[in-house]
Amino acid sequence: MCRLSAPNFFFARVEDGHAEVRSEDVPDEEREAVLLAAESCPELAIDVSD
Repeated sequence: MCRLSAPNFFFARVEDGHAEVRSEDVPDEEREAVLLAAESCPELAIDVSD
């Protein structure tokens, strides 16, 4: 699940449990975790761009 792969950038909404972006500013050292989150998102809802 995306929020488990990158908890610094995603959190679960209380009302429905869906992940929501916590921060769009991703430092280089965290980029791999965010890319993994995008790949593992069951709804394919994460788009990572530069």
